[in-house]
Amino acid sequence: MNSSHIITTKSWQSRAWIAGFVTLAILIILGAGLVCQALAVGDKTADRIMREYADRLGESQLSSIETLLEENDGDHFLYRENIDIVMYKRRDDNSTLGAYTSNDYLEKNITGLPSYFNKVVSEKIGDYSYKTYTFVYGDGVYIKLLMQADLLEEYDKVTPFVWFFPVAFVTVMGIYTAFAFLMGRPVVRAINQQKQFIHEMTHEIRTPLTVIRGNMENILASPDSTVLQVSDLLENTISEVEHITSLSQDLMRSVSTPSAKTDKVSDAGETVSGVLEIYSEIIGESNRTLIANIQSAPANIDAEKLKQLVIILLENSVKYTREGDRIKVTLKRGDGGCILSVADTGIGIADGDEEKIFDRFFRGENAKSTQGTGLGLAIAKNIVEEVGGRIYAMHNVPSGIVITATLPERG
Repeated sequence: MNSSHIITTKSWQSRAWIAGFVTLAILIILGAGLVCQALAVGDKTADRIMREYADRLGESQLSSIETLLEENDGDHFLYRENIDIVMYKRRDDNSTLGAYTSNDYLEKNITGLPSYFNKVVSEKIGDYSYKTYTFVYGDGVYIKLLMQADLLEEYDKVTPFVWFFPVAFVTVMGIYTAFAFLMGRPVVRAINQQKQFIHEMTHEIRTPLTVIRGNMENILASPDSTVLQVSDLLENTISEVEHITSLSQDLMRSVSTPSAKTDKVSDAGETVSGVLEIYSEIIGESNRTLIANIQSAPANIDAEKLKQLVIILLENSVKYTREGDRIKVTLKRGDGGCILSVADTGIGIADGDEEKIFDRFFRGENAKSTQGTGLGLAIAKNIVEEVGGRIYAMHNVPSGIVITATLPERG
């Protein structure tokens, strides 16, 4: 299974922390919005109520307003309770403004005519806070409407909470639904990959076991036969046993995890050259030509893993080439890392199989006549991707294949 798909406890914890911080940030933003809304709701309520009230007063006769303000019988509200009226009226000498109100408290603590009109403002009058709205009633006549801040409608104060809780609930549920989806998707993918792996492994093992069983049944069916007479069956059985052994070893390599403490190569060129010294004799004995062009290049990969990668690519080339073919190994420094390529003049691959050959157990039509497990290049891909590299294949003109692996520089 590809190591990039392994879900660790650390990754779960990090994603959970991220989801928690995002949730907290959104709740803080919503809470700030709630506070701002709560602070502004009084102004909005007072603005709406006082504008409506000012319109009604503007349609009333001045005499009726004056009569109301002259009466001091405790009922000094006109049209609406909880709104007090102060009238500023220019005196006969046109030099001063007189203030008139039926509210004794306001009469003692009233302030002068403000310089702003037609907007709600907060004012401190005596020991109380008011929302006030001043407008021009007529020539030389100004009216200020006052409403105590704590007498604003209670339902308007609750308005922010009406939208805050459902919005917060939906937002939090949305965050954790997305979190569950993001965390669940790799889990589902890993489970599907595991099922696919088991299915493929079972299929690969079933064939040699079937052959071995058939050979054994044929041998048992002729108990008087000599070893020489059943030698072909025995040789075929041994071959299938070796295939299962090779398959099991490759399976162990494909799912193995890197050691926690391993040394990174200081020079990939030295490591690759060391492998080629060993394999040069093997390749030469098989009547194939090995060409090497190795440069000094650092790489962020364990020495043993790099050796394993080179061996897999060399064995793959030897397996799918014929006598007289050439195998060329190149290692050079590239942008941001080193580039390892193994090119051969063998049977090559069919068009469209350039990516499939790195899938577990995949074997092209022209390669099925050659014994193999179909796991080598899949293991090579895991090795390269573990260090953040990339591996790919392409046709080698006029024949064969070129497999190239890019490895990042040593950190």
